[in-house]
Amino acid sequence: ASKTPKEHRFDLAYDRLVVSVGAQCNTFGTPGVVEHAHFLKEVADARRLRDRIVDSFESAASTASEATKRRLLRTVVVGGGPTGVEFAAELEDYLHHDLARTYSDAKYASVVLVQSADHLLNTYDKAISEFTEANLASMDVEVVKRSRVLEVGPRSVVVRDKRSGAKRTIECGTTVWSTGIAARPLTRAVMAQATGDAQRGAKALRVDPTLRAHGLESVWALGDCSSVANPRLMDELAMLFREADADGSGALSRAEFRALLAKAAERVPSASMHLQRMSSSFDALDADKDGTLSLEELNTLATKVDKQNRAYPATAQVAEQQGEYLATQFNHQTNANADTDADPGFIYRHKGELCYVGGDKAVAGVGGAVLTGSAAGALWH
Repeated sequence: ASKTPKEHRFDLAYDRLVVSVGAQCNTFGTPGVVEHAHFLKEVADARRLRDRIVDSFESAASTASEATKRRLLRTVVVGGGPTGVEFAAELEDYLHHDLARTYSDAKYASVVLVQSADHLLNTYDKAISEFTEANLASMDVEVVKRSRVLEVGPRSVVVRDKRSGAKRTIECGTTVWSTGIAARPLTRAVMAQATGDAQRGAKALRVDPTLRAHGLESVWALGDCSSVANPRLMDELAMLFREADADGSGALSRAEFRALLAKAAERVPSASMHLQRMSSSFDALDADKDGTLSLEELNTLATKVDKQNRAYPATAQVAEQQGEYLATQFNHQTNANADTDADPGFIYRHKGELCYVGGDKAVAGVGGAVLTGSAAGALWH
């Protein structure tokens, strides 16, 4: 039998340290998740999950009980964000197109998608969420919304409806957990080395706009392991309002509102994707229905955008752009402690979002435009 190699530790000196180790799944302390759920972070996770699903089909083939077959072949996916939705959709395709050719019991297979929020893909455009839910329903994927998972067991998942408080036990053969991210042990170890309270209470490495870590010398961080303090739209709102109020009426017309959104995207680039989604919100913001927007009414917009703009999305395009930014900065600096006061910092340029929702269909949001169905599916493929 082969022996596990002994751990060998050594010191490695550096001039600059860039922490880019990503993140791990966030279990939120839910009982049973670590012991019984599968994750979607590493290649090893995918292999274990594939083996589990195939094993469930083999087990189902060895029993005559339809109830047992349905339990074994039911997969519960927890998390209605892009990863959870894409996996549920891909799994549904896999079960009833690929595995159905080999296993006659595929007719008993089902997918349940549990989401704590009111809608799937709730950070996307409303039209995207609605299309996604309708498409998954047409594929017989059961979507359980507004529900929190209380416990994950070896053969079931216990959920509670957030409105009624009613509990429900969903029997299943496989549970997949995809509900967000948390800092890895290495990231937490780096944060613990920070001076003072620079990283106290942080959920990821706090960095300034140039991606330099607070309280740590010659350390930068990017991607999911970092957290950038974005500028607030509320701080710029009064000036933006005055600039957009071309006729000096003290209220904005529809055209002036569009001008404000365009200027706001330039002033607060990190909020551009959220501002794009606000382009059709004029009537919703117009509380007194007078056909114009006051500064007070626009406070609602700024509050909502600032809430959504606290952190960059945990996507590859963010880490890629941050990596390019840091490489450019390092190539122009003569040393790690070069003055960066003239550097405005990293500016994220949102390229849009794309999510597969099953049946060769997808949803996309690019530049404020929404694309759903087979056309978006062609983009995905």
